[in-house]
Amino acid sequence: MKRNLIAVSAAVAVALTVLSGLIQGRMSGRWGSSHDLIAIGSRLNDVPENFGDWTLKSSGKLGEVVEEILQCKGSIVRTYFNRKTGRSVNLAVTMGPSGPISVHTPEVCYSSQAFDKSSQRRRIQIETPQGESNELWMNTFRSTGVNAQSLQVCYGWSTGDRWCAPEQPRFSFGASPFLYKIQIASRLEESGDEQEVTAYESFLREFLPVLGKHLGPIPQQDTDTTQQ
Repeated sequence: MKRNLIAVSAAVAVALTVLSGLIQGRMSGRWGSSHDLIAIGSRLNDVPENFGDWTLKSSGKLGEVVEEILQCKGSIVRTYFNRKTGRSVNLAVTMGPSGPISVHTPEVCYSSQAFDKSSQRRRIQIETPQGESNELWMNTFRSTGVNAQSLQVCYGWSTGDRWCAPEQPRFSFGASPFLYKIQIASRLEESGDEQEVTAYESFLREFLPVLGKHLGPIPQQDTDTTQQ
């Protein structure tokens, strides 16, 4: 009886070890093709620079250190300007293995750049004109510099469909071979005017459907054209 119990325990331990390795492999991209991930990530480069009332103001790139930390396979870093309201938003969309992409949050990033959290993060719901419901985290950060300013930052993750804001993204997306993260930042006026929040909502409602066309695996028709 004792030997059977030991055998069962050993079998369970082996199974858990294998399962842990599989999950970790998925999260780190070990079991995925780097070439495939780069091809999928490159689709972000085709995200339009102008849509609705928003137009591209400037574009940039992730730093080499950040790219290495995130094991990033695709990204866009842009500032969009609203022609009607005059408001701007800073956007970053990254794609890569789910492990690194899931754990890098603004709470970690901004705390190392002379910003302190000035509020507790909360979830916001974004409904697109197509009726799709998305969920993102929203937080406010205040600069510790002399000319202190406050930034509102929202962020979330997607495997290629709707955006969501789980408490533990590392575990929620552990089985996903790749993951996207979106992050938007904009200055919060000292008056506390809620118009800044409206700017976020306006941007996201217009942008998320546009972005969605460039997420996920390469469409079959594009693959066929490439092979010809």
